[in-house]
Amino acid sequence: MPGQERAVFTKEVIVIRALNEEIFDQFYLLWALSLNEVIGQWERIVFMQTNREDVGKRMLEIKIPVPKNISSANKFSAPFKEYYLSLEKSRNSFIRSLSDSKFNHHVHLGE
Repeated sequence: MPGQERAVFTKEVIVIRALNEEIFDQFYLLWALSLNEVIGQWERIVFMQTNREDVGKRMLEIKIPVPKNISSANKFSAPFKEYYLSLEKSRNSFIRSLSDSKFNHHVHLGE
């Protein structure tokens, strides 16, 4: 996508999720993981590893700010939530317009 030309992806995937949404949700977690200080921690761990399997254990060393309460977390992460929900709304609208079309299209954008 435009603006993502400098992204590099590898086959390794680390799944991180918020388990207790009474404290913060996935949008806050994304906000926190995008902080420069947190990215710096990731770079230290990922780039110093020659054995990628070790990253899974080392990721527990990453520290993120913990909000005082859920309303504080929601305030910080609101732009992330708005952005990703608007992408989903746009994706659904696009898929709906293709499926409602009299023409057949093959575009895979998820379920």
